[in-house]
Amino acid sequence: MEYDKRQVADHKVADDAWMAIHGKVYNITQYLADHPGGAEVLVEAAGTDATEAFDNAGHSEDAFDIMETYLIGALQGYKAKPTRKAITITPPPQTSKQPTTKTQSVASKVANLGLFSLAVTAVYYGSRYYGPSTPKWLLSILNNETPGRHGYGFTKGLLVGAGIFTVVDALLAQHFARMALNTNAASSTLLPIPLSR
Repeated sequence: MEYDKRQVADHKVADDAWMAIHGKVYNITQYLADHPGGAEVLVEAAGTDATEAFDNAGHSEDAFDIMETYLIGALQGYKAKPTRKAITITPPPQTSKQPTTKTQSVASKVANLGLFSLAVTAVYYGSRYYGPSTPKWLLSILNNETPGRHGYGFTKGLLVGAGIFTVVDALLAQHFARMALNTNAASSTLLPIPLSR
């Protein structure tokens, strides 16, 4: 038998409760006391199309079997909503990167440091023998000529220390930049999220 929405709406009290779910009409008056979620929930939805509330509650398969007992007819003019298709979000493709071993990493750092030192030495000797003349005061500092009581040991040590710290800081900055890039890449990876029901 078919019922329209007006007929279902006439049965909205605890003593006479009907509701429509997925285009089927149920007389749930006798079931109110047995409902696991409490009678109040069903009384609130009585006399309406409770499809959305029913789906949002997440009922078990047993609920569908129990509902068949209280089925009295179909809802007139009911049109089922189209089912949603699952949307899958895929992570970006991973770039194939050769795994570097610790030996390769250390070897490349030593090679870079050696090339840097060689370049600095070449610039020094090239400018000393082939470039403009170096001021005598600078040569006296570099050659550790002591014009005073304590000499230029402090200045020379300061220059050497600054050079060492510059190299160490550059290596640390490179290391931390790699770590930050790896952390950002790992945290922005998207995981597939199914959106189906």
